[in-house]
Amino acid sequence: MRTLCPILLSILLGCTSSSATLKSTDVAVDETGLEDTGEAFDWEGATLEVLSPASAEFIPWKEESRYEAVVYDADGNPMDFDEIQWNSNVDENWAQTGGVFADDTLDVGLHTITATAVLPNGNRLVYAVGGVRVQSPYAGTFAGTVIVDATTEVDGSDFTVGCAGAATLVVDARGEAAEGEASCILSLQGQSIETFYVLDLANTEGVLAGSAAVDLGFWEVPMAFNGEASTDGKVTGNFEAAVPGFMDIAGELDVTRVSLDTVYP
Repeated sequence: MRTLCPILLSILLGCTSSSATLKSTDVAVDETGLEDTGEAFDWEGATLEVLSPASAEFIPWKEESRYEAVVYDADGNPMDFDEIQWNSNVDENWAQTGGVFADDTLDVGLHTITATAVLPNGNRLVYAVGGVRVQSPYAGTFAGTVIVDATTEVDGSDFTVGCAGAATLVVDARGEAAEGEASCILSLQGQSIETFYVLDLANTEGVLAGSAAVDLGFWEVPMAFNGEASTDGKVTGNFEAAVPGFMDIAGELDVTRVSLDTVYP
């Protein structure tokens, strides 16, 4: 009797042989001997997106801000992956890891923030946001007016004249120092005197103090300046000095932030 199964029965029922048959419940093993669970294929077509900060966003220096990035699958669904590396092109010491976190250590500057994710399948995803500005809320370029009153003695009586002119002030990125200038023309005893004011100030949490030296063309007189700065972009202050034998000067500065730029011209 033949020991081989008839061909038809072989097709319908199968035969016993010396070789193993892979069942549907078995785990496939590749040539490296590592199990392939199919997990790597879940990452095909994945994308990375930085949700926060946004491009050109303003981040107050030393204030905690939110950073968030998400890896999406090929269908646009968020994936459970937070091994995301963060860095800046300006602050070389700033490096963070995570899908979402709060941080207040990014230094001042105009940053490009880059998030990088290396996926389990070896794919490397990169997403960058540019123009992220980190600086003090006091910082920026300010423009406005200076108003000056000058009092002098004419025929034994005090005589006061005033003038108004333009003023510019720049507060540095850390909000600690301010430089600026202003000018206006005084008409005194039939003469027009153009006065220039050089501002050199320090800011301590909104309290401004320093010098507003006046250049009269033939005489430079230092004047003490005292004022206030607000985080919503307003600077005001006053200064005064006596020019012996000539006049007393009192002035007021009123400027508003017109730009976040902190480069002094």
